[in-house]
Amino acid sequence: MSQTKKKVLIFIDWFLPGIKAGGPIKSVSAIVNQLSNEFDFYVLTTDTDFGEHEAYKGIESNAWIDFKGKAKVCYLSKTHLNPSEIEKHIREIAPDTIYINSFYSKFFSIIPLKIIKMLGFEGRLVLAPRGMLSKGALRIKPLKKKLFIAYSKFVSLHKNVTWHSTKSDETKDIKDVIGNVEVMEIQNLPDVNLIQPSITRTKERDVLSLIYLGRIAENKNLSLVLSALSEIKTGQVKLDIYGSIEDKAYWAKCESIIKNLSTNIEVHYKGMLASEFVQETISNYHYLILLSYSENYGHAIVESFSCGTPVIISNTTPWKNLNKLNTGWDVGISSTISTINALQSALSLANDEYQKQTIAAYEFAEKHCFDKDLMRKFKELF
Repeated sequence: MSQTKKKVLIFIDWFLPGIKAGGPIKSVSAIVNQLSNEFDFYVLTTDTDFGEHEAYKGIESNAWIDFKGKAKVCYLSKTHLNPSEIEKHIREIAPDTIYINSFYSKFFSIIPLKIIKMLGFEGRLVLAPRGMLSKGALRIKPLKKKLFIAYSKFVSLHKNVTWHSTKSDETKDIKDVIGNVEVMEIQNLPDVNLIQPSITRTKERDVLSLIYLGRIAENKNLSLVLSALSEIKTGQVKLDIYGSIEDKAYWAKCESIIKNLSTNIEVHYKGMLASEFVQETISNYHYLILLSYSENYGHAIVESFSCGTPVIISNTTPWKNLNKLNTGWDVGISSTISTINALQSALSLANDEYQKQTIAAYEFAEKHCFDKDLMRKFKELF
């Protein structure tokens, strides 16, 4: 590693080759991939994927190893997840900047913040809550979260932190929950390339293929997608679901809705999708559908735009007014009505109208998701 570049130590619970934790992995890998010429990155993480107990195969745990020439990564085993180990790495690396990718994580946010405070760290301290302070996220296990927030304020856990927000709604959420703190609002870097929409993908009127790509958990709101589909009684609709089953009870609820769908609705669970196949797979469907309670960015949404696939998403993401832009629909999620209307509109489109949407989606990604000014802003953040 260079002696002239600033050293950035990143704390994140899960990192590549993990895929099950979704967006945060992609957010951090994009930073590492695109800014490694500017900074020396060190990523401290765990040696298992989200929800798994077996360590990654072929990767040495508890040692700093090279990651594609872009960073050094230390994959901690469960036996090394302790304060003394974390303190050792902070002291050894002596980073200029520490970048924390969680608000609630015991070993990758709370304990590091306590150690940083104890060490009298004088470098730059940045925390990305990754949407964890949104109203949608706070509605899940609210008491536990309220108690921790009160505790963190009482002990000044987040003193001298610069907060990284990815959209104006998240900036407001952070200030509403934490107070009048310093927030830098910078959209995530994309972790994909632009791919021209395929001319071989066509759409017949009254035929619709949808892909859901996300964790199966309450916050991702798959049950609303399924409930809306239960009201579509004409045409032929196919929905393929990709993602880790994080909440088995929630998945059981979804399965009960699937069992009662009309015969014109076909739903299949396809398991996990490796990141290198995401764009290729999305481009086989007419629309991505994702109705999360909150997305501070939505990597799957950007991946969909970037290969010219329009979307049906909730209005709680940074991507707004999609119907006017002809790139899909962003819908209210307080009931199924807006989603049903969007689905019926999509279903009724003939190929010529649909192709205009695919071109608009691709051009939207080109203009809004691949902003060169983002690199400058991240340099300022670190």
